[in-house]
Amino acid sequence: MRRAVILWLAAANAAETFGPKTPLADRDAFVSLALTAAAANGTLSLPSLAYRRNGAAVPHALLYHPDIWRQAADRGRVPPIVLRPATMVISKGEVPAKFGRGYEASRTAIAVLRALRPSPALAAVAHLAAPSRPYACVMARIDSHLRYRMEKVPLAAVFAALRAKWPAPRVKALVVAMPRDLERNDQWPDGPWPGVAKTVEAGAAAVREYGPSTDPSFLKNVDVAAVVGERLDEELCGAADIFVGAGFSSSAVGVAHARWVLMRNDTYVYRRKGRTRDAELFEYVPPPPGYLDPKQRYPRARPRPRDVSTANRASRGRPARGRVGDVVL
Repeated sequence: MRRAVILWLAAANAAETFGPKTPLADRDAFVSLALTAAAANGTLSLPSLAYRRNGAAVPHALLYHPDIWRQAADRGRVPPIVLRPATMVISKGEVPAKFGRGYEASRTAIAVLRALRPSPALAAVAHLAAPSRPYACVMARIDSHLRYRMEKVPLAAVFAALRAKWPAPRVKALVVAMPRDLERNDQWPDGPWPGVAKTVEAGAAAVREYGPSTDPSFLKNVDVAAVVGERLDEELCGAADIFVGAGFSSSAVGVAHARWVLMRNDTYVYRRKGRTRDAELFEYVPPPPGYLDPKQRYPRARPRPRDVSTANRASRGRPARGRVGDVVL
């Protein structure tokens, strides 16, 4: 028995401790990193776990509950988080978490998502900010370089698509999660259903309102408040009864993918309908497993080959130019 304990301790000390090379972008990056460590029977380095926003790096312990993760790790469901520095540094390209599609549905992925619960301070803000159930969440959180798509798919079009799918309201409240710099309450239309309360910019607004009473460090600076607001949006939208996210947003599709792994119903993404300014809803379905390679992209339909033969050029009134292999009669 003593020999078995000694061998187990030696194996635990010899296990690699994984950590990211740069601060993580979102929750999906952490999930993929945790699955990478679990596949190698390794651990995660707490000093290297942080979430970036411009120049700010928010530590993992400020956002997520350590005790719940430790309980799951003691049961062997998730890799332990230790205080050691990382011995296996994983770069961004080695963690396939692009658009929330970097991991498959498995017992380990479900365990990681269930153990990744908000910290007590963040949970207190989420409790104060969460509307009455049932509620819906529209996640329009878009990166700065994709803001032009908000103009092509306006919020009024998304509300019209919701109204077309559910003419009668199924919820008591609607949460619209979006960045603060896009908040224009006077320009946003009324919600899709009359009589349903609408909250715009849920996460960041809740952090500014309830942050000082729960954890003053949430408002240390604008970037820290933005990171906390993003995590709060993921918490509110992940627990919503109906979720609709922008199909071209990494944050929204990441929430949709996590809901799909946890087998939660009523998970949709919206995209632009053709060349119009209308929005079209799709039930979220993950892409084929081939996308798990970070160097691959979605297979696109090949364009029809153009007829560039000599006869075709001549029929269009263009001068015929001979090529190798062309036969000009």
